[in-house]
Amino acid sequence: MSGINSREKIDWFFVAATLSSYTLGFIFANRVNKTVPYLVTLAGIILILFFYLINWLISQLSTEPFAGRMGAPGRIYQRNNILYGTIFVLSFVGVGAVYVLLKYHSLQGQAMIWLLGLIFCQFLLLSKPISYTTTPYHWLLKSLIIAPFGLFFGCTLQGFFPSPAMINLGISVFLGAGSALIVLMFKEYASDLNRKRRSFLITVTWEKGLLLHHFLYVASLTSLILFAIISRGTNIYWPAIAWQVFGLYEIYLLEQLARGIRPNYPLMDALAIFRVLGTLYLLIYALLIH
Repeated sequence: MSGINSREKIDWFFVAATLSSYTLGFIFANRVNKTVPYLVTLAGIILILFFYLINWLISQLSTEPFAGRMGAPGRIYQRNNILYGTIFVLSFVGVGAVYVLLKYHSLQGQAMIWLLGLIFCQFLLLSKPISYTTTPYHWLLKSLIIAPFGLFFGCTLQGFFPSPAMINLGISVFLGAGSALIVLMFKEYASDLNRKRRSFLITVTWEKGLLLHHFLYVASLTSLILFAIISRGTNIYWPAIAWQVFGLYEIYLLEQLARGIRPNYPLMDALAIFRVLGTLYLLIYALLIH
């Protein structure tokens, strides 16, 4: 999309975490039900990306480009044509994905409920002016999309309903993603304060945001351990549990920030991102090899 100037950038961490969570749910269910066509899984991936990308593209159409960067009106016209063309193609692909799910009778029962939850949360994230009023809660909406909605949508498409062990896994992923998203907000705190944005840390104060991060991290680790115990897979999932040690370093860096020590934002962000994505990939790997 050359030439598109976007104020609203795609959150690639959120996209990667959502797809990873969906994949984890699919692989978890696939251990029980191996008869579901992979075409159904691909259609599910398309639908998860479809609503987020469509909302994002529509938000670009409602965002006036900076004249100095876009140049002549002809380039603005070309930009809008690219956006409209992309929306048309994505709409065609989205309809095809729905057709595939209906053909294989996958989009029913709980799968429909989780998909509607995904759509509703993404609508609150990007649909203006609603997104302005939900700004302090964007981290919560994204966490809900990653898990339980993304995770359980992946498994219920195959007719597998979440077990007690998987519910604990969903809680762990949800809390872990929430703690990571809070960390990612700290580097924007000064900018949000100067521009008087209604961000989460401005609304609740950064001190409470710090405490919430610590609580979410500990609760996420506890739920992950409970998942491993309930599923009787401690010997399988221990690498994912051990991976949570990076969260301790996150807490150390955040506490340094609270004491007025110059923060290392790139390191803090990297730790949060790799902790969540690494946990998901280790869980996926454990399921694939056992």
